[in-house]
Amino acid sequence: MRWRFQSKSNPHEVALRKQTIERIADWWKEFATKTNDLTALFFQRTKWDLPEWMQLHLEHNPPGADMGVWASR
Repeated sequence: MRWRFQSKSNPHEVALRKQTIERIADWWKEFATKTNDLTALFFQRTKWDLPEWMQLHLEHNPPGADMGVWASR
């Protein structure tokens, strides 16, 4: 899919972009629910596999999609 310059007259591309943006937003929502766990992890009060968690939740986002762009949405 053309990410930055999709054709707004192409319903398939518009739908794919919308779906991708929704998945990115869902990732940030899930990430926000983990802030206490992340704090505990970084202060070594708990142990869990952060890379595994990130891969589980990030693997469905397209390569090259800049997650940070959508963090404030």
